[in-house]
Amino acid sequence: MQRFNVLRVAHQRRNPQGFHMLREKGQPAINFIHFILPVEVVANGVSSVTNNNACIIYTPGHRQEYKAYNGILLNDFITFEVDDPHFVKRYKLPENEIFYIRNGDEVTRILEFISFAVADKMEPHDDDINTNVTML
Repeated sequence: MQRFNVLRVAHQRRNPQGFHMLREKGQPAINFIHFILPVEVVANGVSSVTNNNACIIYTPGHRQEYKAYNGILLNDFITFEVDDPHFVKRYKLPENEIFYIRNGDEVTRILEFISFAVADKMEPHDDDINTNVTML
């Protein structure tokens, strides 16, 4: 079973109006973001405004830029390391570009559980985290 090292995770994270994230050199890990509300994303040099339930999977070292559009930025995200360099490709998901999902509530629920599991130090949850990450 693939093991994940979760570095950061949040569900229904609110950022204020005017929020702008820019990571020129990206991060040294995979960053999956589910934008619950529309945002402006710059992907591969092209700026676009998303609809609800847009997602992006940033690969390690890839430039990341997005900002609040018409209000707050509301999103779910998980940043993690995984030993398999082809992890995202294996699931045939787009890398570093916007794609849409139908059931955003399910993604939020999964990331809410992972947030709990990472924070709960009373019991080990490694297997639960691994299972839930692959459900995204």
